[in-house]
Amino acid sequence: MKFFALLVVASLSLSAMASTPKELDIDVNFATESTVIHQQYRDQVQRLAQFLKKNPETRIEIKGYADETGDAAFNQDLSKRRAEAIRKMLVEDYDIAPDTVSAAGIGETDKVSPHDGTEGKYRNRRVEARVL
Repeated sequence: MKFFALLVVASLSLSAMASTPKELDIDVNFATESTVIHQQYRDQVQRLAQFLKKNPETRIEIKGYADETGDAAFNQDLSKRRAEAIRKMLVEDYDIAPDTVSAAGIGETDKVSPHDGTEGKYRNRRVEARVL
């Protein structure tokens, strides 16, 4: 079973912060060709929601990525739908203001790892949350 990784580069601190981070840390995986966020990952999205509630002026963008498996157009759409799934959960389940979270699908571009094996593909199936 292949997974989509929701991975963001820097750590998110929910304690009082002197400044807002540029990148927020969240780790969620999706099954192949799926946008379902499994129960085991809800705490990751909840952590992001808590940060946004403590920093209501903050606006973020969720960017979805995919590996090169399959058609590029499909991967573009899939990465967008996965980013939208996180956005939807933030808005609907955690009452985050819709205008503070945007979602974008990047597809299979902007790799963080070579696509030469299972691990490389896994690492490229990710989402990043960035402060705008």
